[in-house]
Amino acid sequence: MTLLSSGQAPLSSSVSVPARSKTLVDARGGISSTFVSALVEILGSVGTVEQLISHPAGSVVTLCANRPSAEWYFADGFTGADSLNHIVLTNPYSDSTVVDVAFVTKESTREPSRLHGFVIPPRSVVALNMADEGARNEPVVAVEVHASAGKLVVGRSQHYLGDGRLGYTMALGASGASSEWWFAAGEKLDGNTEQLVILNPDR
Repeated sequence: MTLLSSGQAPLSSSVSVPARSKTLVDARGGISSTFVSALVEILGSVGTVEQLISHPAGSVVTLCANRPSAEWYFADGFTGADSLNHIVLTNPYSDSTVVDVAFVTKESTREPSRLHGFVIPPRSVVALNMADEGARNEPVVAVEVHASAGKLVVGRSQHYLGDGRLGYTMALGASGASSEWWFAAGEKLDGNTEQLVILNPDR
């Protein structure tokens, strides 16, 4: 397991997982960065990995990516009531990755010049606070990440702080657009609401 962060050298360690069992590993590893990404390489067998985050606003379990991609999409994001929406970009390779980042609000599509040709250093993590990038107090913030050089893995850290949304989530982005999407479950309890947020990335 290799831990990647910002401003600190990668940290690698070995973990043994017995047959037909699971192992919990601290993915912080003593790193002081706010965001830490993990690269897990299973040697001599196969397996699955999930990420468990315990946050003061709630715990969340999310799937991992099993390969980097040159494009990533997030249909739903939220910065209302000064909620925190961070797009977390991880470059696991020994060469820099260059990306273009655009986002869509209810009013417009924006392509900040600072995020055009944005460089992710080798084996590092960069987190973009979408409010700081011009999407402050937005009820919907969809994000597109396109790599013009290299590939990467992109997730979203979302802390909801009001305007009808509270809690915390960490989610992996979609590693490509598609004509079909499937949801295995939905919760229909009294008092719940459920929406599907659809992003059309075509220009």
